[in-house]
Amino acid sequence: MTPVAVAGVLAGAVVGAALAGSALLVLGLRRRNPAVVGAVTRLQRSTLNPRQLERAGSPGARMSVVGHRGRRSGRHYRTPVGVRETGDAFLVLLPYGPGTDWVRNVRAAEGATLRHAGRTMDVDRPELVPVAAVARDLTVGDRATARLFGIREVLVLRPATEAGRR
Repeated sequence: MTPVAVAGVLAGAVVGAALAGSALLVLGLRRRNPAVVGAVTRLQRSTLNPRQLERAGSPGARMSVVGHRGRRSGRHYRTPVGVRETGDAFLVLLPYGPGTDWVRNVRAAEGATLRHAGRTMDVDRPELVPVAAVARDLTVGDRATARLFGIREVLVLRPATEAGRR
Protein backbone atom coordinates (compact mmCIF):
# COMPACT_ATOMS: atom_id res chain seq x y z
CA MET A 1 0.00 0.00 0.00
CA THR A 2 1.37 3.41 -0.96
CA PRO A 3 1.78 6.19 1.60
CA VAL A 4 -1.04 8.12 -0.11
CA ALA A 5 -3.36 5.10 0.18
CA VAL A 6 -2.44 4.66 3.87
CA ALA A 7 -3.15 8.34 4.50
CA GLY A 8 -6.51 7.98 2.76
CA VAL A 9 -7.45 4.95 4.85
CA LEU A 10 -6.40 6.73 8.06
CA ALA A 11 -8.30 9.89 7.10
CA GLY A 12 -11.37 7.78 6.36
CA ALA A 13 -11.06 6.06 9.73
CA VAL A 14 -10.76 9.41 11.54
CA VAL A 15 -13.77 10.84 9.71
CA GLY A 16 -15.75 7.65 10.36
CA ALA A 17 -14.90 7.75 14.08
CA ALA A 18 -15.85 11.44 14.28
CA LEU A 19 -19.18 10.79 12.56
CA ALA A 20 -19.89 7.81 14.82
CA GLY A 21 -19.02 9.89 17.89
CA SER A 22 -21.25 12.73 16.69
CA ALA A 23 -24.11 10.31 16.07
CA LEU A 24 -23.72 8.85 19.57
CA LEU A 25 -23.66 12.35 21.07
CA VAL A 26 -26.84 13.40 19.24
CA LEU A 27 -28.58 10.12 20.08
CA GLY A 28 -27.53 10.38 23.74
CA LEU A 29 -28.82 13.95 24.01
CA ARG A 30 -32.07 13.09 22.19
CA ARG A 31 -32.74 10.26 24.61
CA ARG A 32 -31.60 12.33 27.61
CA ASN A 33 -29.08 9.60 28.49
CA PRO A 34 -27.77 10.60 31.95
CA ALA A 35 -24.16 9.63 31.11
CA VAL A 36 -24.12 11.67 27.90
CA VAL A 37 -25.99 14.65 29.34
CA GLY A 38 -23.76 14.59 32.43
CA ALA A 39 -20.56 14.52 30.37
CA VAL A 40 -21.75 17.33 28.13
CA THR A 41 -22.91 19.53 31.03
CA ARG A 42 -19.61 19.00 32.87
CA LEU A 43 -17.71 20.05 29.75
CA GLN A 44 -20.09 22.97 29.32
CA ARG A 45 -19.64 24.21 32.91
CA SER A 46 -15.89 23.73 33.15
CA THR A 47 -14.72 24.84 29.72
CA LEU A 48 -17.32 26.24 27.34
CA ASN A 49 -19.44 28.44 29.61
CA PRO A 50 -16.53 30.51 31.00
CA ARG A 51 -15.38 31.25 27.43
CA GLN A 52 -18.88 32.10 26.23
CA LEU A 53 -19.48 34.40 29.21
CA GLU A 54 -16.60 36.64 28.08
CA ARG A 55 -18.73 37.97 25.23
CA ALA A 56 -22.27 36.71 25.80
CA GLY A 57 -24.91 39.39 26.08
CA SER A 58 -22.85 41.95 24.16
CA PRO A 59 -24.18 43.58 20.99
CA GLY A 60 -23.76 41.11 18.12
CA ALA A 61 -22.96 38.15 20.39
CA ARG A 62 -24.54 34.82 19.54
CA MET A 63 -25.27 34.00 23.20
CA SER A 64 -27.05 35.90 25.97
CA VAL A 65 -26.66 35.55 29.75
CA VAL A 66 -29.29 34.59 32.32
CA GLY A 67 -28.46 35.74 35.86
CA HIS A 68 -30.21 33.70 38.55
CA ARG A 69 -29.98 32.71 42.23
CA GLY A 70 -29.55 29.13 43.41
CA ARG A 71 -32.70 27.67 44.94
CA ARG A 72 -30.87 26.24 47.93
CA SER A 73 -27.49 27.98 48.01
CA GLY A 74 -28.71 31.50 47.29
CA ARG A 75 -25.53 31.98 45.21
CA HIS A 76 -25.70 34.11 42.09
CA TYR A 77 -25.06 32.28 38.82
CA ARG A 78 -24.63 33.38 35.22
CA THR A 79 -25.57 30.94 32.47
CA PRO A 80 -24.97 31.54 28.75
CA VAL A 81 -28.03 30.70 26.66
CA GLY A 82 -29.20 31.04 23.09
CA VAL A 83 -32.13 33.46 22.97
CA ARG A 84 -34.61 34.29 20.24
CA GLU A 85 -36.29 37.68 20.74
CA THR A 86 -39.91 37.81 19.56
CA GLY A 87 -40.76 41.43 20.35
CA ASP A 88 -42.72 40.80 23.55
CA ALA A 89 -40.78 37.79 24.89
CA PHE A 90 -37.53 35.87 24.77
CA LEU A 91 -37.45 32.19 23.78
CA VAL A 92 -34.76 29.86 25.07
CA LEU A 93 -34.39 26.39 23.53
CA LEU A 94 -33.68 23.77 26.21
CA PRO A 95 -31.34 21.14 24.72
CA TYR A 96 -30.86 19.47 28.12
CA GLY A 97 -34.55 19.71 29.02
CA PRO A 98 -36.41 21.73 31.65
CA GLY A 99 -34.80 19.92 34.59
CA THR A 100 -31.47 21.76 34.46
CA ASP A 101 -30.50 23.71 37.57
CA TRP A 102 -30.62 27.10 35.91
CA VAL A 103 -34.16 26.53 34.54
CA ARG A 104 -35.34 25.24 37.91
CA ASN A 105 -33.77 28.28 39.61
CA VAL A 106 -35.46 30.75 37.25
CA ARG A 107 -38.83 29.03 37.59
CA ALA A 108 -38.59 28.83 41.40
CA ALA A 109 -37.71 32.54 41.63
CA GLU A 110 -40.32 33.39 39.00
CA GLY A 111 -37.76 35.50 37.19
CA ALA A 112 -34.14 36.39 36.53
CA THR A 113 -32.01 38.97 34.75
CA LEU A 114 -31.20 38.71 31.08
CA ARG A 115 -28.26 40.33 29.34
CA HIS A 116 -29.13 40.35 25.65
CA ALA A 117 -27.73 42.42 22.77
CA GLY A 118 -26.00 44.84 25.16
CA ARG A 119 -29.05 45.41 27.38
CA THR A 120 -29.63 44.03 30.86
CA MET A 121 -33.21 43.65 32.02
CA ASP A 122 -35.32 41.86 34.56
CA VAL A 123 -37.42 39.06 33.11
CA ASP A 124 -40.28 37.27 34.79
CA ARG A 125 -43.23 34.97 34.24
CA PRO A 126 -41.07 32.04 33.07
CA GLU A 127 -43.21 29.57 31.17
CA LEU A 128 -42.41 26.21 29.61
CA VAL A 129 -44.16 25.81 26.26
CA PRO A 130 -43.93 23.18 23.53
CA VAL A 131 -41.61 24.04 20.65
CA ALA A 132 -44.58 23.66 18.28
CA ALA A 133 -46.41 26.49 20.06
CA VAL A 134 -43.67 29.00 19.21
CA ALA A 135 -42.29 27.44 16.01
CA ARG A 136 -43.34 30.45 13.91
CA ASP A 137 -41.09 32.66 16.09
CA LEU A 138 -38.05 30.41 15.67
CA THR A 139 -35.59 30.50 12.81
CA VAL A 140 -35.24 27.60 10.40
CA GLY A 141 -31.96 26.79 12.18
CA ASP A 142 -33.65 26.80 15.60
CA ARG A 143 -36.36 24.44 14.36
CA ALA A 144 -33.76 22.14 12.80
CA THR A 145 -31.76 22.11 16.05
CA ALA A 146 -34.92 21.30 18.01
CA ARG A 147 -35.68 18.37 15.69
CA LEU A 148 -32.09 17.08 15.65
CA PHE A 149 -31.68 17.10 19.43
CA GLY A 150 -35.26 16.19 20.31
CA ILE A 151 -35.89 19.49 22.08
CA ARG A 152 -39.53 19.48 23.09
CA GLU A 153 -39.86 22.60 25.24
CA VAL A 154 -38.85 26.25 25.17
CA LEU A 155 -38.56 28.55 28.17
CA VAL A 156 -40.41 31.80 27.54
CA LEU A 157 -39.17 34.83 29.50
CA ARG A 158 -40.93 38.19 29.37
CA PRO A 159 -39.55 41.62 30.24
CA ALA A 160 -40.64 42.40 33.79
CA THR A 161 -43.46 44.86 34.17
CA GLU A 162 -44.84 46.47 37.29
CA ALA A 163 -47.83 44.12 37.02
CA GLY A 164 -45.51 41.11 36.76
CA ARG A 165 -43.47 42.06 39.84
CA ARG A 166 -44.49 40.98 43.31
